[in-house]
Amino acid sequence: MLDIDVAALAPDFWTGNIHKWCCAARGAAWFFVAQEHREGTVPLVTSWEAPKGFVPSFSWLGTTDYTAYLSVPAALSFMAGLGWDRVRRHNRELAALGRDIVRQAVGGGPAWSEADGLFEAMTVVALPDGLVTSMESGKAIARRLAREHRIEAALFPWRDRGFLRLSAQAYNAPEEYERLGAALADLLRD
Repeated sequence: MLDIDVAALAPDFWTGNIHKWCCAARGAAWFFVAQEHREGTVPLVTSWEAPKGFVPSFSWLGTTDYTAYLSVPAALSFMAGLGWDRVRRHNRELAALGRDIVRQAVGGGPAWSEADGLFEAMTVVALPDGLVTSMESGKAIARRLAREHRIEAALFPWRDRGFLRLSAQAYNAPEEYERLGAALADLLRD
């Protein structure tokens, strides 16, 4: 979701998940290794193809389900058809709107300006004091949201304050953030 020219960046290693932002099947990811590091980079699980070099050694890792990898071309084609710039703009604007909706619904802290613009489709919402004070309390609220409202959310403490990690994607709508805000407000009243 970031417009990055990997060739111009020239990293030694570059990895990421394709299932999150490109809508491929869960488990699909990429792994770039610069040419000078390929000879010494081997998979954790060896295969019959290992003696054939870098690409073949990662191509056949035994009995596994390759469905996620096979979904990548169709997912990339679909997302490209939507238009990468259009999707990035949509997601950035929707994440900001969602942040504002949820913050208003829960009476959260001030806008977290340090996080603005760090990632196109993600932001954080500062939660009211005392709501999330540990990883355990964040997970407990997340479990309640899932059980009672069928909402998946990530809540965590950082520097003596609780935060909600908020994401946006082409398939999300403002109503989903309104529903999340209302569900969190209900939990706060308990």
